[in-house]
Amino acid sequence: MKLTIHNLSKGYNGHEILKNINLEITASSIGIIGESGCGKSTLLRQLAGIETPDQGEIWMNGISPIQDRKAFQENIGYVFQKHNLFPHLTIRENILLILEKIKKIHPGEAAIIADQVLEKLHIKEIEHKRPNRISGGQAQRASIARALATNPQLVFLDEPTAALDPILT
Repeated sequence: MKLTIHNLSKGYNGHEILKNINLEITASSIGIIGESGCGKSTLLRQLAGIETPDQGEIWMNGISPIQDRKAFQENIGYVFQKHNLFPHLTIRENILLILEKIKKIHPGEAAIIADQVLEKLHIKEIEHKRPNRISGGQAQRASIARALATNPQLVFLDEPTAALDPILT
C-alpha cells in the first residue's frame, strides 16, 4: 500500500486547517499525534475520501478519490471518533449491511464474516441490540468490527479507543 499526499490544503469558513501537506506513506501503520483541534480528524477525512480537499492531491496505489471515489474507498475502512453506527439497526445488521449492500457479499458468507468479527472484538453477546442499548465502548468496538469486516487494505482510526477501558484498548 502506498499513500501519497501532495500540497493538501483544507479550510472551513475561511479558517485554514491543513496547509500544503506533503507525505508519502508506505508503512503498515502510522500514528498522527497532536493537540485537540489541530486538524487530525480533518486530515483523516481527506485521506479517506470522505471530504474533498480545497487543493492538492491524494493517491492510494495510483487511485485518486477525486478521479474515482468509489474505487478509492473500496479498500478503506474508517472508524470515527463517535461510533457512527446506524441507530435503527442492530449491531449485527450494521455489519451485514456494509458487507451485503456495499461489498456485495452473499448473505451466507456475510453472516460468517460478521460472526468472526463479533467474536474477535468480544461483542457477540450484544449483536442483536441497537446502538442506543449498549455502552459507548461496546458501540466503538462494533464500529471497529464493521470496519474490519470488509477486510480493507487500509483502516483509518480516528481516536478509536477514546470510549474504551484500558484493558480493551
